[in-house]
Amino acid sequence: MRFSTLAFAPIALLAAAVSAKPTSVFVPPVTAPVANDVWAKGSVQTVKWDISGAPSEVSNPVGSIFLRDVEKERILLDSPLADGFDILNGAQDVTVPTDVPAGPYQVVLIGNSGNWSPVFDIVD
Repeated sequence: MRFSTLAFAPIALLAAAVSAKPTSVFVPPVTAPVANDVWAKGSVQTVKWDISGAPSEVSNPVGSIFLRDVEKERILLDSPLADGFDILNGAQDVTVPTDVPAGPYQVVLIGNSGNWSPVFDIVD
């Protein structure tokens, strides 16, 4: 019994490797906001990223955008600015939250990977 299990294990691994669909990780650089931009609380802003290097198949094309508080070195994961959009769109409008302290932030774009914008400021 052990022999048959050991004999078929490599065959099963080979079959799994052959049938596995290749996936591509896409790490688009964030192009907006740019360094030293100023976003007013409550305003609508557009986050943009470069999709020119996108592979033909992205392993997870569903995106999310979060704020990262630079001073606290913390991503605000409980409050996405946007969620469930197509990462291949290259842009997404977001509303700047009114319940965050003014200060330096970054946006974090997440699909099947993550990328951060340059530091910008949120003001009252």
